[in-house]
Amino acid sequence: MSIKPDNTFLSRLLCLLALIGLLGLGQPRARAAQPAGQHNGDDISQAIALTPDIDHGSKIYPLCASCHLKNGWGKKDGSFPVIAGQHRNVLIKQLEDIRLQHRDNPTMYPFTDIKILGGLQGVADVTAYIASLPVNPSPGVGSGRALALGKRIYRQNCVGCHGADALGNN
Repeated sequence: MSIKPDNTFLSRLLCLLALIGLLGLGQPRARAAQPAGQHNGDDISQAIALTPDIDHGSKIYPLCASCHLKNGWGKKDGSFPVIAGQHRNVLIKQLEDIRLQHRDNPTMYPFTDIKILGGLQGVADVTAYIASLPVNPSPGVGSGRALALGKRIYRQNCVGCHGADALGNN
């Protein structure tokens, strides 16, 4: 069955089926092959090393689009972040961090299950597709009321990974 990225009904149906499959009858189940708190660098390295198929990634993306929207620009209120144009390697690492619960994001837990994404190849494919999406040309801008505080917080907590210009590093 081929899934079209703009088919909202199928996207939501797939999300529902994924959640039902992952949650079973509402009973908790093991989230990952590794105990929580352990990072599986092998999965990250393996997914990064694979040759991605962007076309296949576009068929997986409706699972993501139900929250992050068709264009990957997320919601304006920030409840679902922008993912379009993000570095592929960063996307792979973030999915793995969420899957292993290094990041507290219960909403995303079901969507980081490697089986739901189609194995490591599916992870490679969907992250390449997301990375290929155009970045929002008009991103949201805050009120500017606390720029000095924001600058200080950014320098203390963010610049190490995201760089002085917030462009990040693949």
